[in-house]
Amino acid sequence: QHEQYGDGYALANGFFQKLRLLFTWSNTVVSIDGYKSVFLQKAFNKYKKRFPKGDFVIIGHPKAFTPYSLKKTDAFFKREYSNIEIICFEQP
Repeated sequence: QHEQYGDGYALANGFFQKLRLLFTWSNTVVSIDGYKSVFLQKAFNKYKKRFPKGDFVIIGHPKAFTPYSLKKTDAFFKREYSNIEIICFEQP
């Protein structure tokens, strides 16, 4: 369920980078990659409460898409379909 469709991989973090990521507060982008897709609905609800007229941007990369992230992304779009406008961009 969490195996990526693509055969690519992210560059590995060094030891100190891993420590920083584990022990410091940070923001991240809203992503549909892998397990991060579980946070999509919560991030959308929080953003829309704070910025009702703002544009909510979701990113994803085919190499990091999994059956699980497909399921979560599909559920999000089905739930919010009547409340949002979807615009897709791709780089050739």
